Amino acid sequence: LQHVHSLAILVGDHKQLPPTTKSMLAEKGGLSVSLFERLLACGHAVHRLTTQYRMHPAIAELPSRLFYESALVTAQSAASGQAPPSFPWPSAATPAAFLDVRSREARDGQSHSNVGEAEAVVAVVDRLRAGGV
Repeated sequence: LQHVHSLAILVGDHKQLPPTTKSMLAEKGGLSVSLFERLLACGHAVHRLTTQYRMHPAIAELPSRLFYESALVTAQSAASGQAPPSFPWPSAATPAAFLDVRSREARDGQSHSNVGEAEAVVAVVDRLRAGGV
């Protein structure tokens, strides 16, 4: 890259999840700080995108307030979403549904899994897809 081009554009977000470091040596070497955090700390120019397209505005409100000084706005396409008729949504005014899944979590070393929750997700997705979503 340094021998061929004089310009690079990096797209990312320093507010997202940081790197996972399992080594104290790596952490001491600064590898638990993301590339974007380091570039920002060095004073490199940042252009912030302020429109999000994926979340309902009620869901986007919290990260906008907590991480982006309330500057994040929702595109009209995300704001106009309707609750799918093929899923028994608790309230059309609420963009989230919580399901009570009574199932035990399994553990394998550092990994956790819950087959009952995975089956519930598959059932919801199947229902949404059957309804044309």
